[in-house]
Amino acid sequence: MSKWRAVIFDLGDTLVSHMGSKTELFRRICQEANVPLPEDRRLVHAAAAAGWRDGMNRVNPLDWKDLGWREHVFRTGLTAAGIEEERERYVETLMRMKLPKPANEVMPHAFELLRDLRENGYKLAIVSNYYGNLTEVLERTKLAPLFDAAFDSDVVGLAKPEPRIFHLACEALGVTPEEAVYVGDMPPYDAEGASRAGLHPVLLDPCGIWNEHGDYTHVRNIRSLEELPGVLLEA
Repeated sequence: MSKWRAVIFDLGDTLVSHMGSKTELFRRICQEANVPLPEDRRLVHAAAAAGWRDGMNRVNPLDWKDLGWREHVFRTGLTAAGIEEERERYVETLMRMKLPKPANEVMPHAFELLRDLRENGYKLAIVSNYYGNLTEVLERTKLAPLFDAAFDSDVVGLAKPEPRIFHLACEALGVTPEEAVYVGDMPPYDAEGASRAGLHPVLLDPCGIWNEHGDYTHVRNIRSLEELPGVLLEA
C-alpha cells in the first residue's frame, strides 16, 4: 500500500516531449553548427551529460525564462569532448542556434500510467513553468481529463522552484505536501523546488545524466515513466 495520496507532474519532457533527449539534442545542434565532435557517440554522450550538469548548476532560479545557462552546457560539453581550438567561437555560434519547436507529443506509456494511477486512487495535478497556454496544450494532447488540477506559471504568477506553486497544487488536491510526489526532469526547478516545498521529488532522467554524477544523486531517479508505480510503493 502506498503512503502517497497524490502525484504531481511537470509537463515538458516529463509527460510530453519538448526538447527530447538532452544528450541527443546537444549532439544534433553541434552537428548543425558544424562543430567537429568526436565520432565516438559514447564520448559525445558523456560530454553532453557533463555540459548539462554544469548548465543546470547555473540556472537563474528567479527567472526560468533566462536561458543564459545554455552557454555553460555548450562550453563544458565541448571541453569534455576535447574541443579546445576555436571553442569560444563554436560556443558563440551554438548560442545563436534556435532550439527546435516543442513537439508536444505525449511520452510513451504516459496515458497508461496516468489511467492506472487514477484507478488506484491517486489524485493527479500538473505544475509547470509554462507560457500561459498549458490548458490548451493539455486539451490538444487529450491529457486534460486525466488531471484534477493544472498550474501554469504564467497564469498563476508563480514559477518553480518557488514552493508556493507546489503548495497551490497540494491545496487543490486536498493533500499535504508530505503526501505528494513530484515528477520532473529539470533538477534545479523540479527536484529542488519540490524538496523545498515539502514534496517527495522523483527525477525523470532518461539519459542517465544525474544518476551517478553531479549534485542530484540523492534524488530518487527513474529512467522512464514505467518505473514510477514501483517508486510509489517504496517505503
